[in-house]
Amino acid sequence: MLFKRIHFQLYRVKKKLLTYLAKSFWENNIDNLYYGHYFIMKHYSKVKLPYKINGEMQHGWNPNNGIPGHISLHTNQSKKKRYYLWNNRNLKQAIKDGFQNILCIGAPFIYLYDEYNPKKEILSNSLILFPLHSVKNEEYYDIIKSYKNYLKQIKNIKHRFQKISVSLYWDDYKNKDVVDLFTNQNMDVYCMGLREKEPYFLKNFIDIVGNYEYVSSDSYSSAVFYSLYMRKKVFLYGKSMLPELNIEI
Repeated sequence: MLFKRIHFQLYRVKKKLLTYLAKSFWENNIDNLYYGHYFIMKHYSKVKLPYKINGEMQHGWNPNNGIPGHISLHTNQSKKKRYYLWNNRNLKQAIKDGFQNILCIGAPFIYLYDEYNPKKEILSNSLILFPLHSVKNEEYYDIIKSYKNYLKQIKNIKHRFQKISVSLYWDDYKNKDVVDLFTNQNMDVYCMGLREKEPYFLKNFIDIVGNYEYVSSDSYSSAVFYSLYMRKKVFLYGKSMLPELNIEI
């Protein structure tokens, strides 16, 4: 009986200790885990042990301040939180918006690509597409119709390329009807992985995009700027799939 009590108390101590360590050292900020950014920075820093980032990293290209959430959602207290932004434009806008604890570090993709840059055999006149993806709680009015309209536009330039493929967001990739729209046009369909749970997301991006000569999207996005950094021939084409934009490029 005494042994069981001691064993139970040791179990409780162990559980509390593991919980404390998890909260103190393991990264649990979802924004820092997007696209494998945490793992890229951890590798770059040559840190073997787990650790928490003392702030929040920008997780995608942004024409404004690069900080998640509309400015109206941030209190004076939250504006004191540490943020790591991608460029001086984001930094200047964040300062203008009243954020006080910010640092410009560049996009994690650059840290990865400058070290991991495999030599790829590029297929001449090959094109990979990055159409704007759906977003939870901000779905397109009709995702199938949106992709059909996008494909109609791609057909106008299809004859210019030897091979055309597409990269889809994981939620769209799960939708067989969306995937079939592209495979029925003899296009390979890729998915770089889950946004939050794929530490090799950007590595997958480099491996796949590295095989193509051209990259195209209907909208400005992180994929566009990453591809430019990889020295791909990038162009914007078609009407944006966002209904409220519907701008032809």
